Amino acid sequence: LRCLLSVQGDVPKPEVFTVCAGASYVAAVSGYAIGLSLRSISCGDSFFQKLNQDHPQVPLLMHQKGAFGVALAALLPVPLAMATWTAGSFRIDFKRFLLAACCRWPKILVFVLLSTTPSPEPPLQEHTVKAEPQTFGLVQ
Repeated sequence: LRCLLSVQGDVPKPEVFTVCAGASYVAAVSGYAIGLSLRSISCGDSFFQKLNQDHPQVPLLMHQKGAFGVALAALLPVPLAMATWTAGSFRIDFKRFLLAACCRWPKILVFVLLSTTPSPEPPLQEHTVKAEPQTFGLVQ
């Protein structure tokens, strides 16, 4: 939505794409960091320990396919935050994560390219009005 408003506000499309893609990438890396820090909180650590006990396949799946899941979430119309937090909490390979976080860029590019720029305003035409001398009721 912010990208669309920027383009409609007559900001050049390359600039809109660069800012939106950069912000999305920083948000993804921040989400990974949040996921890392969730393990240090007692309730977060106990949640993941219970998850490991109830579903022992999840950590293995996250380590093997976690970056693919982040890439898929980046391409789909779902919130990316949960995928990045989960990736960070399971400490998936950071280099693969960084590559997966770039998968949001094609979606942003499509939104920017499909958004319409405002139509140019027609130039104002000057109208000259001939002013008649005002007599204010006095006859000369």
